[in-house]
This record gives sequence, C-alpha cells and structure tokens, in this order.
Amino acid sequence: MSTLLCPDCRERIRERLVTARARKRAGGGYVGGKVPYGYRVDGDRLVPDPSESSTVARIRQMRDLPLRQIAAQLDEMGVPSRSGRKWHPETIRRVLDAERGL
Repeated sequence: MSTLLCPDCRERIRERLVTARARKRAGGGYVGGKVPYGYRVDGDRLVPDPSESSTVARIRQMRDLPLRQIAAQLDEMGVPSRSGRKWHPETIRRVLDAERGL
C-alpha cells in the first residue's frame, strides 16, 4: 500500500505523525507502546498504578544495588512481576528510568 503514495506524501505524513506524537507526549499524553511498570493508562494519559506502587517504592529503595540483585531479591520476596514470571534486570532498569523521567 505504501507504494501508492508518492515519496513526498509519505514523508509529509511521517513528519505530521512525529510532530503530533511529540506534542501529545509534551502535554503529558500517552502515545502508545508498552505501559511502564508502575503505571496504567487512564484515557490518554499514564497515571501511577496503585497496585504496583509499593513494588516501585521497593525498587527505588534498592536502587544502589546491581539490577540483577534487585531482581533476585524481588523474586525471593515473592513479589510478582506484571507477567507473573521472574523479574528481569531490564525491567528494573526501566522502572528506575521511568522514575527519573527518562
């Protein structure tokens, strides 16, 4: 289907989408993708998820430890991940990055 649009048309559409997403993000809107742990979608915004806030607080308290160690401790404490599987260090990194606004 993309072959039906001229190259300039595709580029203009892409630019409009990028600009609209950036504007929505700047206004606090959620533009899609995987919802970060500790948040949920409310309308078109990400808001803190009360059911995951205590886990986020635990992760923040352990932020000076290696990510693998935090994941192992959460598993040992029986804290469920969103998927129900073992915690992964990358998930821990994302939680900490979200707290810093990255």
